[in-house]
Amino acid sequence: MASTLSNRIASAVMFASTIGAGVAVTIVGPRYFVDSKTGDVDYISAAVPFFILLIFIELALLVATRFPSVGGQHVFADSWSSLASGTVQRMCIMMFSKTFIKTAVPSITYPWIWDNYALFRCSYDSPWTWLATILLVDFAYYWTHRAGHQVSLLWAGHSVHHSSEHYNLTTALRQSVWQHMYESFSFVPAALFFPPKVYFVMLSWNTIYQFWVHTCLIRRVGVFEYVLMTPSHHRVHHDRRVHKNYGGLLIIWDKLFGTFLDEDQPANVNTTADVDVCAFGIMPVLATWSDAVLQLTLWQSMLSKSFSSLLQGNMRAALSSLFIGPGYYTTTAPRTLVGMQPASRLRHTDTSPLLLKVYVGLHFTALVTAAFAAFVFAPITTELLVFGVAIIASLTIQGFMLDQRPFSVVLEVARCLAIAAACKFCTNSILLQAVPASLLDASVILFMVSALSCIVFPSNLVTTWKSEHVKTP
Repeated sequence: MASTLSNRIASAVMFASTIGAGVAVTIVGPRYFVDSKTGDVDYISAAVPFFILLIFIELALLVATRFPSVGGQHVFADSWSSLASGTVQRMCIMMFSKTFIKTAVPSITYPWIWDNYALFRCSYDSPWTWLATILLVDFAYYWTHRAGHQVSLLWAGHSVHHSSEHYNLTTALRQSVWQHMYESFSFVPAALFFPPKVYFVMLSWNTIYQFWVHTCLIRRVGVFEYVLMTPSHHRVHHDRRVHKNYGGLLIIWDKLFGTFLDEDQPANVNTTADVDVCAFGIMPVLATWSDAVLQLTLWQSMLSKSFSSLLQGNMRAALSSLFIGPGYYTTTAPRTLVGMQPASRLRHTDTSPLLLKVYVGLHFTALVTAAFAAFVFAPITTELLVFGVAIIASLTIQGFMLDQRPFSVVLEVARCLAIAAACKFCTNSILLQAVPASLLDASVILFMVSALSCIVFPSNLVTTWKSEHVKTP
C-alpha cells in the first residue's frame, strides 16, 4: 500500500511540475526568446531548459520511489543517446531553416504561400482562428505521423524516435532530422487560411505538449483520457508490437479513424511487479547508442533491400521496400497488448564503464551548453555552421565510445586536440570573441587533459581497446 501511495504521489508531483513548466515557458518565451527582426517568439528554445529540469525531476522521483517500471527507468547511454539526437536535430533545424529555406527555396515557406495564395485570410485577433489553427495543426500531424509508420521512406526517419527501449522524458527529445524535413510540408493547407504567426505558435505548442506524454510515472489523468493524448495513450504508441495512437495533442483522431488502442486492454496482464505491459523500441533492435548510426541504419537496410530486388527484376518488391512500412497493415487492424517479462523487453543494455559515463557526461554538458548559447543567441554565419558540424561530429564520436568501438579512442584524442587548438589559436573568430579569455584557457586545459587521459587510460574508457591496437616502436 505504501509503495502504491508513493507512486501516486510521484505521479502527482510530476504532473504538477509539468503544468508549472508549461506556465513558465509562456512567461520566459516572450521575454527572452524573441526574434529581433520578426518579433516571433521561439517557444521551443524557451522550453528546452524546462525540458531538462523536468527530466531531472522525473529521474529523482523514479529513484526515490523505486518506481516499478523497467522500461520507464533512465539508463545513462540510452538517455544520452536521446539527448544527443535531440541536440543534432535542433541544430540542423536552425541551420537549415535560417539558411536553405530562407535563401534557396523561399517559394515553399509558409509566409510566401500565405502572401500569394491564401484562399481566405482568417483574422489574427479572432479566438476562433487560434482554435481552428490548433485543430488543423493536430489533424495534419495525425496523418503525417500515421504516414511515418505506414510508409518505409518516412519510417526510416521516424524510427529514430522509436528506437529507444526505454520510455522516459529523454525519449521525447530523440528525434530524426529527416522526419522534420518531410513534416514541414504538412503546413501547406494551413497556409491557405491562417496567419503565419498563429500557425507557428500553435505548431510550437503542439510540439511542446508532446514532451510530457513520454513518461511512465504518470499513469492516468482522469477525464482528459477521453480527449487528449496522454502518457498512457502514447506508451501504447511506443510499443514495438503495435502501431496505434498517432495524435499529437488530441486522441480523438485515432478514435475517429480506427487507430486507437487503450493501455488497459491487454490479452495477458503482466504478473510481475512491473506496472507496464508495453515493450518499447522497434523491430529489429538497433544495437547502438550513436545518433549517426540511428539516423542512417534503416535507410541502409531499406535501400539495400529495394536495390537487391531491383537487380533481381522484382519491381514490386523493390517498391514495397520503399513504401510498405511496419504499420502499413497493422494501423487499423485489431491489436492487443500481451504482457512480457521485464527481461524480455530490454534487448540492448548499457555496458559502458563508469569512468566513460562520467567522461561523456562532462563533455556532453559542455557541448550542449555551448551549442544552445551559440545557436539561440548568435547570428547564423559560416563560422556557426562549421561549429554546428563540429558539435555533430563530437556527439558521433561520443556515441562510438559508448558503443565501445575501439577506434573511437583515436577519434576522441584527435577531437580534443582540435578543440584545444581552436580555443588557443582562433580567439579572433566571431564566435570566440564573446567568450571570456579565462573560459577559453580553462577549455584548453580541459581538452588537453581529456586527450591525455584517452592516451594513457584507453582501456578504462573503452573496454574493447586492446594493447595490440597500439603499435610499440
